[in-house]
Amino acid sequence: REAQEAARQPDPGPSPSRWMLDRERERGLASAIAKLSSRLGRLVAFVRSGGKVKDFAELEGLPLGTAYARIAEARKKLRRMLRTWVGAQT
Repeated sequence: REAQEAARQPDPGPSPSRWMLDRERERGLASAIAKLSSRLGRLVAFVRSGGKVKDFAELEGLPLGTAYARIAEARKKLRRMLRTWVGAQT
């Protein structure tokens, strides 16, 4: 019965501190994406919005391998930038 009661309770959502942390992470990621070249930034934005690399390649007229190489390059650059950003936050 207690499980049923708990299931009916609305989800309180994230705690205020968790919400702030998530917001800061999103700002850091958005800032890092903005620093990418436009060719990488467009691809990252497309994939983040739910698009597939394959579809992006078709839209842009790119070979699929090139699109995958670019997303790998973008991820590598973002990891590097975000490591620096996280280090600056602590």
